[in-house]
Amino acid sequence: VSRPKRKAYFTIGHGERNETSNVPGTQKRGVNRLRTLLEERNFKVLPLGIAEGLGQEVPADAALVAVIAPTEELLANEIESLRKFLADGGNLLVFLEPERPAGRVPPPVQKRTGLVGLLAEYGLIYQSVSHANDRFFGRYTFSRADRSLLVTIGYQDHPTTAELRRAARQFPLLLLGSGAWERGKVPPGMELREVLRGMPGTWPDWNGNFTFDGGPEQRAEPVLALALSGLGRRQAGQAGETKKGAPRILAFADADLASDFLLPNRANGMLLAEGIGWLAGEGPTGGLPAAEEDVRLLHLKTDDWVWFYLPVFGAPMIVLALGYFLTVRPGRRHRGGANEPRHRNPLAAAGRQPGMGLFHHPLQRRPLFGLVGLGAGVDDRSRGGRAAHLPLPGPLGSSRAGLEPGHRRPLY
Repeated sequence: VSRPKRKAYFTIGHGERNETSNVPGTQKRGVNRLRTLLEERNFKVLPLGIAEGLGQEVPADAALVAVIAPTEELLANEIESLRKFLADGGNLLVFLEPERPAGRVPPPVQKRTGLVGLLAEYGLIYQSVSHANDRFFGRYTFSRADRSLLVTIGYQDHPTTAELRRAARQFPLLLLGSGAWERGKVPPGMELREVLRGMPGTWPDWNGNFTFDGGPEQRAEPVLALALSGLGRRQAGQAGETKKGAPRILAFADADLASDFLLPNRANGMLLAEGIGWLAGEGPTGGLPAAEEDVRLLHLKTDDWVWFYLPVFGAPMIVLALGYFLTVRPGRRHRGGANEPRHRNPLAAAGRQPGMGLFHHPLQRRPLFGLVGLGAGVDDRSRGGRAAHLPLPGPLGSSRAGLEPGHRRPLY
């Protein structure tokens, strides 16, 4: 028996990512994949703006409202509609994007108006500055700007990260220029829990130069995602049943986490899939469904460095060592006394009889064939010896196939 589709509303009219998903040049920053993920979770995605009634109230059939990186402030009556929606036990999915002006210093007090101010009422205080890390980051442009492509496995104890925490090192999550959250005063009867933290050494890049400068830039493990729920909320087994006044908010400090650029990363998709299920009051979803699409792999500088340097330096050293023992060492194996003569003829040193060279059958003294032809010889004087003539079979050749006496480098 299939359940009826639930409705998820995306706010529009404020420069949200869902409005620019199909604009040329901004496709990677769009959220078409997030829309598909919601549809796979039995949601029908609809727009929600002034024309759809956001200025008066959120539709009563809204199971979820998503606000994805608005670049303009929401109107006061729109904020009031969202405040009432949360007070009635609504579910809010939020992605904020930090400001990125270069050459500035942290303001004494950051603004808390509009959506940021509404979240602060529930204890979610947003730090609107892009963060960077010079140790844990992904490679994309191969420049210092890649330090803002944060990589983290800092999954905290929360139902949305249960699957990821079982094998965290296999599922690194990617963010691009993420902001951060701070914990504020939480209203009574509600619980605010951390979902995701950055890796050690992450700092707020206030001047936008992707370099740690100290001062206001302090290394830490910033909070990148928070989840708020009411203590009176029903358990996940009773999906859709909520107690009035028990909202759920899942807030991320970066909108690129859900973009078409980074959502193909499996950890990003798993976290959002579990987050959507948690907001809807469902149990664990078991991650993403099987997909046949090939996803681009991002390798980290700190991943498996031993296996990277081993073929670069280890293999050549092994080849050099083998070459040394196979070429240099055999020439030093003679351990005879000072008066012991060395054999200048390798055939005599091997105990072979004259006439049993390389071109002779071991059971006969007559040569099998001539190498060059009648009366032909091979001049070996270029290698320090004298001419050595090969014997020919029959009456044209000698019955002995030995080499000329005193020949320094025999032909064999």
